[in-house]
Amino acid sequence: MERTSYSDTEAFVTLATNDQYAFGALTLGQSLRNVGTTRQLAVVVTAQVSQGMRRQLTMIYDHIQQVDPLDSHDAAHLALLARPELGITFSKIHCWTLTQYTKCVFLDADCLVLKNVDDLFDREELSAAPDVGWPDCFNSGVFVFRPSLETHRGLLQCAVTQGSFDGGDQGLLNIYFRDWATKDISRHLPFIYNMTSSVSYSYLPAYRQFGQDVRIVHFIGLAKPWLYTYNVRTGYLSAPEGKGSGHDEEFVRQWWSIFTTHIKPRIEHDQRISPPSETMPSTHSSCLNPRQEESLVEERKVEDRLKDPLPEDSKSIPTVTSSKGSETKETGKDLANKFGDLKLDDSTASARSGSPRAGQHAWERGEIDYQGSDRFEVILDQIKSTIEKEDEPKEAKLITKEAELQ
Repeated sequence: MERTSYSDTEAFVTLATNDQYAFGALTLGQSLRNVGTTRQLAVVVTAQVSQGMRRQLTMIYDHIQQVDPLDSHDAAHLALLARPELGITFSKIHCWTLTQYTKCVFLDADCLVLKNVDDLFDREELSAAPDVGWPDCFNSGVFVFRPSLETHRGLLQCAVTQGSFDGGDQGLLNIYFRDWATKDISRHLPFIYNMTSSVSYSYLPAYRQFGQDVRIVHFIGLAKPWLYTYNVRTGYLSAPEGKGSGHDEEFVRQWWSIFTTHIKPRIEHDQRISPPSETMPSTHSSCLNPRQEESLVEERKVEDRLKDPLPEDSKSIPTVTSSKGSETKETGKDLANKFGDLKLDDSTASARSGSPRAGQHAWERGEIDYQGSDRFEVILDQIKSTIEKEDEPKEAKLITKEAELQ
C-alpha cells in the first residue's frame, strides 16, 4: 500500500491482544486511512495474534511490534510475574517503548475514526478525554503520549507498588498521571475525540446538538462491533446475546461498512493468490457461543472444520476442510468466523429455498429480502389475494365444493 505525505516521527498506535481485537485494529486502521491521516500507523500485538491476522495487519499498518514475554532478569518485570491479572496492562504500557516516534496518539482497537484527528498531535502528554463514569479520571481509550523508556519503567514500578484500582490499564494510568484532572486544562480533550457509542441514548439532546462534530467513536463495554451478527444483503444487525448493547446502530453499521468494503476484499484477495495448505493440522476451537455456532452451521449447510493460520514461514493461506474431507479456500465469511466471533451472513437467498416455510423462518430471524420475495409489491399482492379469498361469496364456495365432490 502506497504511503504519501506522512510524518515518520509521529504515529497512531493501537493494541491487539488476540485475533478478535485484531479485527477491531484492522477496521480502526482503515478508518484512519479513510480520513486521510498523514501520520504512521503502529500496532502492538501479543503472541495470541495469529500469523494470518498479522499478514492482514501489515496491509494497513506501517509498524507491527510484538510485546515480548516478561524479562525475569528485570526486578519490576519479575514482580509483575506474580501479578498475572496485570498482563494486559503491561501490554498497553509497552506502547511507551516505541521510541522511534517522538509523539503518539493511542487508540483502543474498539474505536472508529469518523473525521481527521491529526490535530491531536498538537497536544502534549498526557492529553485525554474525561471518563463518562467519573469525569475526574480520563478514559484511556484515546490519549496523547510521548514514548519514553523512563516513563515505561515508571509505569512498571507503579504497577508493582500500587497496582490498578480498576484492575486494568485505565486505573493504572490515572494513578501514574494523577494530576491530570487539575494540572492543565488544555490536556482535557473534548468529548468528540472519544465519544462513547451509547451517548445518543443516554443524552440525546446533546447528541442532536453536537453529534455532527464527533471525530472518534468508542465502543466501550462487552458488545464489540465484531461480535454482532451482520447480514451483508439486508444490513440487518443483531447484538450478541448476553453481552448487553446500548451502542447506536448507526455507528456499528459504519464499522461494518468499512469492514465489508475494505477488509473483507483484502482477505479474499489474499486467499485467491495463495495456494491452500496441505499439511496444517486442525486445532481450531470456535469462539462462537452454542446458539451462534448452531445457526452458523445451518446457514453454511456443512460443518466446516476450520484450520489454524499457517506458520510465519509459509506462504499458504488457511483452508477449510469439509465434512467429506475435501479442501477448499476459505471465503471472507469463513475467515471472519475463524478468527473470532465476527459473523458474516450472506445466505438470505439460500436460506429461503429449502422449504415453503423457509421465508417465514428467515423473516423471523430478521433476514428480510427487501429486493426479492419480501419487497412491498409481493407482500401487497399476497394481502390482496388473501382478502379476495375471504370475500368470495359463500354460494360460489359451495358450488366449487360440490364440483370437487363430483
